[in-house]
Amino acid sequence: MTELNHGQEILKTDARGRVQTPVKRREALLDEFERSGLSGKKFALLVGIKHQTFAAWVTKRRKQRGSARSLPHQRAESVPKLQWVEAVG
Repeated sequence: MTELNHGQEILKTDARGRVQTPVKRREALLDEFERSGLSGKKFALLVGIKHQTFAAWVTKRRKQRGSARSLPHQRAESVPKLQWVEAVG
């Protein structure tokens, strides 16, 4: 099963209908979260990800980095920077 996201990228879903976020997208979101200064709950709400899922990503990343909260992350050049757009309605 697949579905389109806002950037018209085809995303895979599992048997339960959960969207499988590509690693590059996940890393880009985590990088943006670290720069944002927002709480995890607010950031997850803004990008449309369940807070529990987002919190698991953050925890996994921190464990991979040795559990320090603010260690610098070397960003891969191939990971696109997210662009925020204000919705006017």
